[in-house]
Amino acid sequence: MLNALGESKESLATKADIGTVKTDIRELELRMRLHLYGVAIVVVGILAALELLPR
Repeated sequence: MLNALGESKESLATKADIGTVKTDIRELELRMRLHLYGVAIVVVGILAALELLPR
């Protein structure tokens, strides 16, 4: 069937490939969350410095 489609077995993803991709996605998600929290802290700090936060 692969030969009929002109595909080679090397172009197919393996379970190991999928595991690697899942790990990469988890790492990216963690880094994105850390960046988001960092931005939120900076915004709160700026608002506090400008005394715009309710007391």
